[in-house]
Amino acid sequence: MNLIGDHTDYVGGWVMPAALTRVTAVAYSRSPDGMLDAVSANASGRINFDVSTVTPNNPVQGWGGYLAGVAWALAEELTEANVSPAGLTVAIASDVPTASGLSSSASLEVAMARVWREMQGLNLNDVQLAQLCKRAENLYVGVPSGIMDQFACSVPAPGQAIQLDCQELSYQVIGIPPEWAFVILDSGASRSLASSAYAERVSECEQLAKRLFDSDDIQSLRDMTAKQVDGLDGVLQQRARHLVTENARVKQAAQALGESDMATFGELMTASHNSLRDNYAVSSGALDSLVETSLTAPGCHGSRLTGAGFGGCTVSLVDRTQVTAFSDYIAKNAPAARLVTVL
Repeated sequence: MNLIGDHTDYVGGWVMPAALTRVTAVAYSRSPDGMLDAVSANASGRINFDVSTVTPNNPVQGWGGYLAGVAWALAEELTEANVSPAGLTVAIASDVPTASGLSSSASLEVAMARVWREMQGLNLNDVQLAQLCKRAENLYVGVPSGIMDQFACSVPAPGQAIQLDCQELSYQVIGIPPEWAFVILDSGASRSLASSAYAERVSECEQLAKRLFDSDDIQSLRDMTAKQVDGLDGVLQQRARHLVTENARVKQAAQALGESDMATFGELMTASHNSLRDNYAVSSGALDSLVETSLTAPGCHGSRLTGAGFGGCTVSLVDRTQVTAFSDYIAKNAPAARLVTVL
């Protein structure tokens, strides 16, 4: 779950995700024939492919693409060591909600990467696993994401937030005060537009980088200044304004979290949502309505969409003693919403 800092990871900016108390579990055994044979309690169909022949040019379709992507990225990583991913028979089960902006695909990727690391004794740390899974998502699955989701699934423990520099991959672990609760609600709105719109925003960032820095490297956008934003116009100015202000909000939020300043953190969350709605145009009527309702609920200090947007979930900062009253209020005033989890 991302507390603040959405759509900044793929420009090398700063984000603040936290690990949920949810699990993707994989039961596995080694397969001597070099095949990966997989079933999932969360998806139909059986996945079967040769781990030594997977390639982005002929990708495995459906949910099996995430498994194949990790196998391919791992094979690329291990080429110099003359090691290949082993064949596996696996059964998968997860209580991470799917299609909700809560990193269910990244959770699956990281779980599979950990299986291969454990079974084959591979010398890969958690940050390297996150990088490997990002390559699988970008180059095999074909989603131009940043590293935030994979990093959040791989590195922090539940109950911890991290301020992550997505370019340097340096991070600071920040404990969440026990009196704070982050309540995740599913708006009930489909995220059917999220994939295409996400790619469109990445493309707009590439246009921005080329215009400002004569470069296609979107990571350079983390170096934008407010003066450069003022020199732009139209849609590109709006996108740039979100990126600059959102990066600043993440840094301010890290300070507020470290100082247990709930009021400031909540204000930053709400400001983030407003920017995602107005400048980055990735919200939806259902998300906006749920955020507005949440902000009037008992004990709520701030609320925002979380994830790519266009549907899925919101996250609200609530006094832990008021979680029940908050939830009851939402059930009465936003009946289409569903409580997903409380961190």
